[in-house]
Amino acid sequence: MALSTIFPFEVAVFFSLIDVKPGTVLQLRIHASEDEPPIQISKTVVRWCRAGSFGCEFVNLSPDEWARLHHVIRELEQHPFQRHHEDTDGA
Repeated sequence: MALSTIFPFEVAVFFSLIDVKPGTVLQLRIHASEDEPPIQISKTVVRWCRAGSFGCEFVNLSPDEWARLHHVIRELEQHPFQRHHEDTDGA
């Protein structure tokens, strides 16, 4: 399953090989970084599905996890030259 787009109203679009139906309740873990634990979304509801993708509404997402998810999305929306990278050349 791959995350595609996040909208500001706690809704996400996913691509998947698994066939899901509207009304299906899911628990999601989004692995955004190898350095941090996954973002836990304890309850999502599938609102629509078509052609290998489906949209979920985040029903139960803690404020801390929402903040982490929002940070990841902001990073993904930036151009590569805008992203914050740690200095790896030791200067």
